[in-house]
Amino acid sequence: IIDALDECPIENREQFFELVLDRIEKHHQKGSSNFLFTSRKEPDIEQKMTELRVKLHNVPVLTGDVNADVRLHVTHFISNHRTMKDWSKDLQIEIEDTISSGSQGMFRWAVCQLDLIKNCRQAGAVRKTLNNLPKTLDDTYDRILAAIPDETWQIARTALMLLTHSLHPLTLKELAEAMVIDVEGQCFNPDEHRLTNYRHVLDICSSLVSV
Repeated sequence: IIDALDECPIENREQFFELVLDRIEKHHQKGSSNFLFTSRKEPDIEQKMTELRVKLHNVPVLTGDVNADVRLHVTHFISNHRTMKDWSKDLQIEIEDTISSGSQGMFRWAVCQLDLIKNCRQAGAVRKTLNNLPKTLDDTYDRILAAIPDETWQIARTALMLLTHSLHPLTLKELAEAMVIDVEGQCFNPDEHRLTNYRHVLDICSSLVSV
């Protein structure tokens, strides 16, 4: 399963096509594998898929249908969040309308905006955030990274590096314990670098890391 292929940056897709699509044809010819791709309609992706010498089944999912699912997720999130559930009904509906319409079918984009909005403490701050949402998922990630304070930037960088290159999925405690290694300075100093609470790594990395 290769999910959200359209979220791969355009400049990197050609490399992906070269690495993966040829292997798909070989596996398909052997009759040993089936592959599922999900993506929004992008011209370069559609073109490459039609060039594949395999049997394709195209199952279109209308953006409106996906946006409805996104809205259900947003509504459920708000109704179960410890503070957002007490916000005015008008404000909750405004959040639902803005995020569901702006998501363009991207659940991940919607999740990141909710993680940002839930920290607002005033209705005015919520509306200001809603009026200034990033347009794309890449813009969202750029904004999250830029918002990480200098004093915790190295921790976030190390955590993301370890998650990317780990040979097996890390538990939250394993990831937090790995912070005792100073990757930048190439030194090991547990007493100085161990986090005071293992859950701090979630706060530091914001929406970039979830359990």
